[in-house]
Amino acid sequence: MNAEVIDYGIFDENGNYLSSIDNEKEIILKSKVKFNKEIDNPIFTMTIKSFNGIEIAGTNSMIEKIYPGKFNEGDTVVTEFKQTLPIAPGQYTLSFSCTHINAKGELEVLNRKYEALLVEVVSSKDCVGLVSLDTKITISKEQ
Repeated sequence: MNAEVIDYGIFDENGNYLSSIDNEKEIILKSKVKFNKEIDNPIFTMTIKSFNGIEIAGTNSMIEKIYPGKFNEGDTVVTEFKQTLPIAPGQYTLSFSCTHINAKGELEVLNRKYEALLVEVVSSKDCVGLVSLDTKITISKEQ
């Protein structure tokens, strides 16, 4: 294994570990990767799925146009995904991985932790569907 996801978690802005997420508050998803070989521009990823396996959302360092450079054997890297998760209340799984584009130009998985975390998303309001819209509604009676 050329790299390994060795730790991961969900934290608030003060660094406190979270077991549930308020879908309106900013959180930090972290993954820690140890490199067992020199890797140039690895891609760090996170994916959230519904409890029954439907992929809801995800991102990675390449999508976000972040090219972190070269890491050597023995290097350990912490990646933070700082965001809100505006999804409907319920149970979800989070997956983390480290990949890269190999010399043949192909995506190569270095290590994946599928459904690494089970997380409960909570909200102060109900939601229709899978996404909690941040809608501001105004209603005015015409005179």
